[in-house]
Amino acid sequence: MRGQYRTFTFVPPLTTLHEEMVMTWQSIRRTRHDLVAATIRIGFGILFVMTGGIKLVVPTLGAAFAGQLAVANIPLQDLNRWAVPLIEMAIGKHHNS
Repeated sequence: MRGQYRTFTFVPPLTTLHEEMVMTWQSIRRTRHDLVAATIRIGFGILFVMTGGIKLVVPTLGAAFAGQLAVANIPLQDLNRWAVPLIEMAIGKHHNS
């Protein structure tokens, strides 16, 4: 067996990466109406809108959220204290639409 090496020949793929991504995206987008999924999605939307709004409106909860950011060593804490609740509310509105 000495001196014998296995050689591999390159076989070109049948589809390109772009074509595979398009096919995957099309299969993901193929959905059906499902009451359970819709209920869960609406529930999450309401939850996100409520939690984001509460962090902005209720001062003690906003301070508690700021404390959690500080303990977790999240960078840009002042920016995140305001941005995260706004993003939560935007995501919640998106889920409800």
